[in-house]
Amino acid sequence: MNDYDRIRTFIRSYAESGSSMINELYSDALKNDIPVIREDTREFLRVVIRMKCIESVLEIGTATGFSSIFMAECIGENADILTVEIGEEDYKKACENIKRFNFENRIKAVNADAVTFLKEELGNEKAYDLIFIDAAKAQYGKYLELCLPHTHKGSVIICDNIFLDGKVFESHFLVEKRDRTVHDRMRSFIEDIKNDDRLDTAVLAIGDGVTISYVL
Repeated sequence: MNDYDRIRTFIRSYAESGSSMINELYSDALKNDIPVIREDTREFLRVVIRMKCIESVLEIGTATGFSSIFMAECIGENADILTVEIGEEDYKKACENIKRFNFENRIKAVNADAVTFLKEELGNEKAYDLIFIDAAKAQYGKYLELCLPHTHKGSVIICDNIFLDGKVFESHFLVEKRDRTVHDRMRSFIEDIKNDDRLDTAVLAIGDGVTISYVL
């Protein structure tokens, strides 16, 4: 175990347990190899939501609904979450989970390709307090550009899993050929978001790596 793994194990040992239903949903996701936000990322997200008094969220990448349900619990009755998922089976499962939590009035799930949805279907009349991006990693640059019109000054943008399980630290030629496109695009994305004068961005070693940006 390297030092980073030891640090994360230590931090996770202090993670707050959520409701029994949330914990059951998390366990089910792990058992079925469904992507789900990690415990330390969850802690970070909860504190950001409470510090910024966030109510409205646009999420790119629903999976089976764990993160949107978790955020809805953190926000409370005023939660207004729109989450977009391309996978039909994941979308159906997410809708089941949202209904199981009685969160239909807090979370609206959409089954669509996020790029097409953001370009063609999501109107510009609403700005969100938080954008949470956790979908196809090679598309993060596109998602960011298409989400920015749906923010306001002071909005927060969080992008998860930017370390690609450590692959992003390697040089292009040390990464397997099948992973080089996503590796190169994520490297470019991190550089671009750090140098974007519309945003104030930090790269943090939380979970599998996150960026957090404040919209200027």
